[in-house]
Amino acid sequence: FGMDFVRKGIDTFIAIAEDFPQHHFTLVGNGYSGKKLENLTIMSEISYDELIDIYIKHQFYVQLSIAEGFPNALAEAMLYGCIPIGSSVFGIPDIIGDTGFILQKKDNNKAIQLVQSILTKSDAQKNSLAQKASQKVLKEYTFENRMQRFNSILNK
Repeated sequence: FGMDFVRKGIDTFIAIAEDFPQHHFTLVGNGYSGKKLENLTIMSEISYDELIDIYIKHQFYVQLSIAEGFPNALAEAMLYGCIPIGSSVFGIPDIIGDTGFILQKKDNNKAIQLVQSILTKSDAQKNSLAQKASQKVLKEYTFENRMQRFNSILNK
């Protein structure tokens, strides 16, 4: 596998999908040529409209990168009501805040335990998190807010 396989956390994502065969997972991106799982759909070369449709149809968005700048896709998924599950690197925990779940350390077993604990949440708890995620992005990550932060960094 290529470096992106581990850097983007796809190895951990696949381990989670393997451990939860009763749940459906979608991997969006190019280059995955690993195990084919019955519960895993792989989508590549999709349009932005198709990506939005994927966000809308999914309850969770998983970003388990070991290195990441500003994860735009994470914020976009949250905007469309996906509950975020992310790694504890760079800006991911800040974006997620209290609207989702953070994997503190890259460890497949810990990731599987985290997902197991998430699945015990009630529908009301999950719906509340989805709404909080969307509202957080709407409030904190507007274009204007991002430009102000960017300008403040440049002017230091």
